[in-house]
Amino acid sequence: MKNEIIRKRYLHYLLLMCILLAWTTGSLHASNYVTIATIGNKPHPVDKTQGMQKIVDQIKEFWHKELEQVLPDKPDLIVLPEYCDLYQGLTDEEEDEYFLFRKSQIQDFFASEAKANHCYIAFGMRREMEDGSWRNSCIIVDREGNIAGIYDKNFPTIGDMRGGVKASAQTPLIQCDFGTIGCAICFDLNFDELRRTYVGLKPDIIIFPSMYHGGLVQSYWAYTCRSFFIGSMFSREVPSEIRNPLGEVIASNTNYFDYAVARINLDCQLVHIDYNKDKLFDLKKKYGDAVTITDPDGRLDAILVESKAPNISVVQMLKEFDIELLDDYFDRSRKFRLEPENIILSSSLERPADDLQSANNQLQKEIKPMKRYGNVIKVKPEKLDYYKKLHAEPWPEVIKAINECNVRNFSIYFKDGYLYSYYEYIGTDYNADMEKLSELTKEWLKETDPCQVPVETAKKGEWWAEMEEVFHAD
Repeated sequence: MKNEIIRKRYLHYLLLMCILLAWTTGSLHASNYVTIATIGNKPHPVDKTQGMQKIVDQIKEFWHKELEQVLPDKPDLIVLPEYCDLYQGLTDEEEDEYFLFRKSQIQDFFASEAKANHCYIAFGMRREMEDGSWRNSCIIVDREGNIAGIYDKNFPTIGDMRGGVKASAQTPLIQCDFGTIGCAICFDLNFDELRRTYVGLKPDIIIFPSMYHGGLVQSYWAYTCRSFFIGSMFSREVPSEIRNPLGEVIASNTNYFDYAVARINLDCQLVHIDYNKDKLFDLKKKYGDAVTITDPDGRLDAILVESKAPNISVVQMLKEFDIELLDDYFDRSRKFRLEPENIILSSSLERPADDLQSANNQLQKEIKPMKRYGNVIKVKPEKLDYYKKLHAEPWPEVIKAINECNVRNFSIYFKDGYLYSYYEYIGTDYNADMEKLSELTKEWLKETDPCQVPVETAKKGEWWAEMEEVFHAD
């Protein structure tokens, strides 16, 4: 009898723990609130007569006071402008002298501020490389003061490049503890090939340190990338704004205050009004104030839905009511359009209406080339379970490295003792990126390599054997 009571209590305890575990696991993917601050200003005139170190100290003092304005809101991320440590009263020669003198002092200062206040700080600055060349960079330091990621401007101005700044071709997706960040700096905003890259990467947030505003293009980027968009301008007279994925401004600095703060919810999705209006009413009826449904002005037809519930995500809510995501609806419309009964063909069986899109697709390939790779390797039978377990929960630093090295759409398949990989490469120097990827993932490879054996037909020194593509269709 006593043993039976103990057994029932034990089962009750197990059931309770399972419920708590399920609730906790679900909450990791539910409402995801992040407090964002943006500051739009530039350092005040400095006293150049006391030497370069005094200039560095004055700039650090300026930004310390600026940061103090937003710290009471306990921000998770603070965004600062492009070239935030540059005082415009310096001559070209004095600027060069300043950059060489200050070295990493400003970066170290922001790292210490981030660590002291347990937040991420993103700031723009001119950065010297080991080979002596320069980059126009946005550096993001994390809550411990370590570098979370660096974006180097893809499209510097002609004047910047003539001044020694090199253009980058990398678009890293920077992983933070609250989500992912993509970056664009000033002149970048004009180049649609960069925007299209971020459409594919789907960052939670795009940050925009800049010396110019960009006007309606900011909203276009936010909407088409389905991302929050944070602008930080190099002047308090130009609005530094926070936009939601609808492109709406939800916070802005003013003529009185050079900063803006907003609490945003990353657990949100865009849907279309078509076929969903009644479903959205039912969704709201069930979840009440645990869900927010935002229609900006009735003109866009896109609706922003966000989950405020601690234990159910917006995707789960939408699936429950069979509400289609905006991009899924557009994709379904594209496919439906191509059905023979829905499109008019010319006598040459071409689709004249598609000529512009075809030309645009070709232009995109020329601007941002993409190459597909397929590879094969054997897996040791006794290591298969461990290999699958590793890849069921890949290390975050491995995913980050894959993105940094311009690899996209990476999959590994298993069949009859063989592993088949497929990925797409969008960079410009494949060998350099693969060497970098091997270095960044060397600890991971120590775990996976012992599980694998090259196929018999692999070339000498080849690990994953490259496969020949015999057919492809988009």
